Amino acid sequence: MLDAYDTLAKFIPDINPEFRYLTIDRILSHTSGLPDYLGDPSVSKIYDKYASIDQVIQSISKQPLNSEPGKKYSYSNLGYVFLGKVIETASGTPYDQFMSNTFFKPLKMDNTFVITKGTSAGEINGYTTSRNEPKKYINPEDSTERRWNVDRSWIYSAGAIASTLADMHLWQNALKSGHVISKESYKLMTSKALLNNNAHVNYGYGLDIYKISGLDSFSHQGQVPGFFAWHVYFPNEDLTATALTNIDTKHPGPALLDMVALQLNLSPKPVNSQKAKAIAASLVGSYRSSDSKILKISFEKGTLYSQYEGENKIKIIPRENNSYSYECTENYFQLRENNGKHEIVPVYLYQGEQEALVKLEL
Repeated sequence: MLDAYDTLAKFIPDINPEFRYLTIDRILSHTSGLPDYLGDPSVSKIYDKYASIDQVIQSISKQPLNSEPGKKYSYSNLGYVFLGKVIETASGTPYDQFMSNTFFKPLKMDNTFVITKGTSAGEINGYTTSRNEPKKYINPEDSTERRWNVDRSWIYSAGAIASTLADMHLWQNALKSGHVISKESYKLMTSKALLNNNAHVNYGYGLDIYKISGLDSFSHQGQVPGFFAWHVYFPNEDLTATALTNIDTKHPGPALLDMVALQLNLSPKPVNSQKAKAIAASLVGSYRSSDSKILKISFEKGTLYSQYEGENKIKIIPRENNSYSYECTENYFQLRENNGKHEIVPVYLYQGEQEALVKLEL
C-alpha cells in the first residue's frame, strides 16, 4: 500500500541520503526542496542516449537539496522521476505498463502511451526554433543553442506521455467523476498545499491551482523537446480546455485562453461600425505609461489605430464598454475614469489587470 506520508527510502533504498526521508506528499506538491536535473551539465552530456530508470535515478540524484522540505514551493521534474520508480516498486510493474493497464486501457484512451525510449510520439515530429531564426522550425537534436536531444527514458514519469485531444477529454471526465481516483484523493489534488509556516502555495498534488480571469482553475503545462502542452479545467463552469503543439518554443496557452474567453464571454464583445464611432470619440487621444512611453489612439476613415512613439501603427478592434483589443486576441484594453482622470487599463486573460496608461488631457 502507498501512503502520502511514506518516504522515498521505503521504495528506493539506495537513494541519495539527503533524499531518503522526503515524503511522497512533499514531492507531489513540489515542496520537498528537490532540485531539478534538466539543467545539470553532467546530465545533459548523456541524456541523448537511452538509460534504464535505475541508471537515470543514479545519474540525476547527485545534487543536494535546494531547501529544507516544506520551506517553499520549487518545481522539480526530479521528483516525478522518483515517483515513477515508487509506482514500479509498489506495483511490481514497469511504469509504462502500469499506466496502460490501470488507466489508459480501462478508460479507452487508445492513443495515449508512455514513450520509454527515443523521441518519437508516433507519426508526429516535434520542432524547436533558435533566437536568430524564430520563424524557422528545426528538429530539437539540430539545435545549436542548447543540448536538446533528450531520449525520453530521461523524462519518463516526468512528462514522457503522448496523448490526443480526444483522450484528454476522456481523462478529464474520468478524473473529475471519480473513475480514476477517490474523491478524497481528488480533493488533495485540487487543494493548495501547505508549507511549514502554514502558508499556501498555488499547487496541489500534481496540479496548478489559481484563478484565471477571476475563475477558479486546475491546470498543468508541460514541455519536452519538440512539444508543448497545456491542460486546464474550470470547475465552476465545468469547462475543460486542452492545447497540444509540436513546437516547443510556442506556448499554446494564449490561443487556448482566447477560445475559453469566447466560450465563457470573458471579454467585451466587438461592436458594429455605428457603435465604433461612439467608442472612438471617447478613446481617441494620447496616453502615458508608467515608464513614460506615449500611446496614441486615432480614428481614421472608420478604423481605430494604436501607436506607440517610434513604433508602427496597429489596427485595433473596438469593443463594448469603451474597450478595444488587437486583432486575433481576447486580451483587451478598457477606458476608465479614476479620480477625475481618464486611463486605459490593459486586461489580460492570464495575468489579469495591468498598470494603467493615463490620458494626457489637452
